[in-house]
Amino acid sequence: MGKTRDWVILDYDDGSGEQQCTVITSQQGPLKGQRIVCGREADGAPYYQKQQGQPPASVTERSVVSIMA
Repeated sequence: MGKTRDWVILDYDDGSGEQQCTVITSQQGPLKGQRIVCGREADGAPYYQKQQGQPPASVTERSVVSIMA
């Protein structure tokens, strides 16, 4: 990837304790160029599809693995 400043770590409390997640810009797949929460790509896909007026695309776990590699 070659990027060292293209991520954000979010700390939050979901009622069961403090949690943490990482937000990155996807580099490939159906969400390329979009900000995504690592491990929650399938949850973000419908939002971006709605914004673009398109039906939801499939986001697979394989996409997630290749984004993080």
